Amino acid sequence: MGLGRRMRGVKRRSPAAAGTGLRHLAPYLCLGLGLALLLASSFSGTARAALASLTISSVETYNHDGSPGNGTVDFGEVYPGTQVTISPAVVLHVTSELEWQLDMWSETLPTGCVLEQRIQSTGPWTVVSPAVQTLLEAEPPCQDASYPQDLRLSADWTAAPGTWTVALTYQADFTDKTPPVGAVSINGGATHTNDTSVTLDLTASDESGLDAMRFSNDGTSWSAWQDFAPTAPWTLPSGDGEKTVWAVFRDRAGNESEPVSDTIVLDTVPPVISGETVTDITATTADITWQTDEEADGQVEYGPDTSYGSFSPKDTTYTTQRTVTLTGLEPATLYHFRVLSSDRAGNVSTGTDHTLRTLCTAPELSVSSRRIFGSLYAQLSWNSPTGAVSFNLYRRDVLAGDPFTLLTSTTSTWHLDPLPSSPPYEFEYYVTAVDADDRESAPSNVVSVSGTEEPPVISNVQSDPADTTCLVTWDTDEAATSQVRYGTSPGSYTHETPQDASLVTSHAVNLTGLDPETTYYFVVVSEDAQGQVSQSEEHTFTTLPPSGSPPPPPENLRVTFSWWWFVELTWDPAPSAELYYVYARDASDPNALWELVNPDGTAETTYLTMIPYPSTDFCVTAWNQAGESDYSDPVNVER
Repeated sequence: MGLGRRMRGVKRRSPAAAGTGLRHLAPYLCLGLGLALLLASSFSGTARAALASLTISSVETYNHDGSPGNGTVDFGEVYPGTQVTISPAVVLHVTSELEWQLDMWSETLPTGCVLEQRIQSTGPWTVVSPAVQTLLEAEPPCQDASYPQDLRLSADWTAAPGTWTVALTYQADFTDKTPPVGAVSINGGATHTNDTSVTLDLTASDESGLDAMRFSNDGTSWSAWQDFAPTAPWTLPSGDGEKTVWAVFRDRAGNESEPVSDTIVLDTVPPVISGETVTDITATTADITWQTDEEADGQVEYGPDTSYGSFSPKDTTYTTQRTVTLTGLEPATLYHFRVLSSDRAGNVSTGTDHTLRTLCTAPELSVSSRRIFGSLYAQLSWNSPTGAVSFNLYRRDVLAGDPFTLLTSTTSTWHLDPLPSSPPYEFEYYVTAVDADDRESAPSNVVSVSGTEEPPVISNVQSDPADTTCLVTWDTDEAATSQVRYGTSPGSYTHETPQDASLVTSHAVNLTGLDPETTYYFVVVSEDAQGQVSQSEEHTFTTLPPSGSPPPPPENLRVTFSWWWFVELTWDPAPSAELYYVYARDASDPNALWELVNPDGTAETTYLTMIPYPSTDFCVTAWNQAGESDYSDPVNVER
């Protein structure tokens, strides 16, 4: 807290200057006390509205005879060995917005004189001397509060007779002597900026409340005080480099904090981009690498032409060399791209236009073993991806542990590779697509052919019958032929399909010309490339009713439960039926028609319903997509 100018002075008044005159009339003396006041006054700079005020708004003084002193206190004649008390001698009126205290001191009194005081006519008397003493401490805020003070003067026989004037000084001051604690950060704690105009972020705390703040770029020359706020605009000095901003905070009691500071680097020059290269191109990705002359982030803008249109995710790591991977690209497609980098200050640089072309998609490869004119071949085939002009086919001998080597380069999408005439053997293949720039795609899937000295193992035999056909499928553990033998009696296979000579591991044979609603017995047969034959165990299937025919009427309609007005009907399932409909009629009426009981039908073969007539006939029909069957034989129910 700042204090006003201290008005201390000791003046022994000359006879000519004394208002009452100097009288040498022993054995008594006269003493007059002049009052000086020290208050908190306005501080340097513009006074702030938030700065607390403290004033001794008025002072009343009284003489020994009770008359107003008008700024002085006259004790009159004081004899040695006696005391003169004036109560009150002084009344101070104080206004303060904060907690405060009151101090006083005096000039040196004449020899043999003792001046004492007590505040508010309570407490012990204390001697007034040039030493500062506190009269009131930690007083609460107040508005024109009065504080009376009693004064008592005594003299001994060493006192020299005469008239004396001694100054008393009162000082009112805030008790808060603790300065604020604060901090400043530039642009929210940023380390760099490319603009001299910045925002200062300010935090501070103080028990008395905050009044003002001011700033400096060098810690010496300060701005004018301004109201405290959490942010403030500020201008840095020009010229790239590290800049420091200092801040000082003042509380309402006038205490100023120690200067606090923050630094930021002013950088107005964008990074220089160089060395843009493209590496690791695939059908859908590409790596873009470049350098900058200072640490910067990175991003790639790309598209089908120089309008670009797409951005890679920004790499926010600050470095001088980086690689950004473009993903989700279209195969065999030309792309334009350029790189973007911004330094820590936000200065952006844009590279020049470059192009790249993605590779072809890897082909899909399939293989089967096939005999042609008595010789065994691996028949390989693949698709032709967009952009492919030729293909490279690779093979390796698995049993020999050889690596993949180029088998052939071709513009065709198939190839026959001769296989050994006798097992064992195992070969693996893959193919790549080659574009107009003679660049290979990624490898296709790897396929293999093998031959063993054991017959094929048959598994997972399945059948899917229709009315006159049935699809039979199975698997083998090695490539083999496909054939089905079948008939209508167990163990008797009067029919067989032609052998499918394709050597595969997943087999499918469609039987045709079958009789509807007939049970067939069948085995599957597979022969591997070495002529070793395997036959499965016997399996069965039953063909469906003729396609487009309604199901037959349900049979064995019967009553399984009857009570009072309810009956439960049950019947045997009808072949190919999807739903069943229940009908009822009055048995006592020979002309009664059948009435539908369940319009939505039921998929179950049991139905619970009410008995509508004293004597009721029930029947059931079966339904599928081809239509509805005739009525079943009726059953009668009495209630």
